[in-house]
Amino acid sequence: MRPSFVKTGTSLALLASLGLLMTGCVQPASVAPPAGTVSACGYVNTAESNNTGTGLLVGALAGAALGAATGHSHGKRAAIGAAGGALVGGAIGAYMDQKEQALRQQLAGSGVLVARSGNLVILTFPEGITFPVGKSTLAGGARQSLDRIAPTLASSDRARIGVCGHTDSTGSRSFNEQLGLNRARAVADELMRAGVPGYRIDVRGFADDMPIASNATAAGRAQNRRVEIVLVPTS
Repeated sequence: MRPSFVKTGTSLALLASLGLLMTGCVQPASVAPPAGTVSACGYVNTAESNNTGTGLLVGALAGAALGAATGHSHGKRAAIGAAGGALVGGAIGAYMDQKEQALRQQLAGSGVLVARSGNLVILTFPEGITFPVGKSTLAGGARQSLDRIAPTLASSDRARIGVCGHTDSTGSRSFNEQLGLNRARAVADELMRAGVPGYRIDVRGFADDMPIASNATAAGRAQNRRVEIVLVPTS
């Protein structure tokens, strides 16, 4: 009798999890890269989509699987695991939803791009509004944007902050690696000056290792010259 009970209980838990997805107005997972995809800053996505509803689903399915695999009353534990997992997944998704919305409002009209990839929030500062060509001295407008978002980043105590500098393929690799790192440091220094704890900031410098456009054209190279700030949930 136990195998039948396990199968039935687990199925009910999974169906309940699917029900959670359908109760909210959520987008299909295809709008975001799949879990496991690496962002342009080197971080790995931790969820299939960019909303609370899908966070509930992912958490519920994981919780159901874990619950079904432990203890004697597998079906009951699967249901409990689904509920607990949904709460955790939904909480992370809701937390990142809140941060994303705040950052979008604070950066509106600044020229800084705000994107969501799984549970990562990615801010892209193009070179044209952030640094002079080939330099790592912050422009005044970039300082204002960083000062504007610093309180939100400082209060994001459930997330790490990655700051990553990227260049195009023009020039020597050694120069570009140092330029990318210096630019990331300049952004991180401004955030820390504005109150963001330094121990939560991870500074990374890249050359043209992670292009987002073709380096064969001037327009593509301009897109590749950028600094990214990535908000990565820790729990």
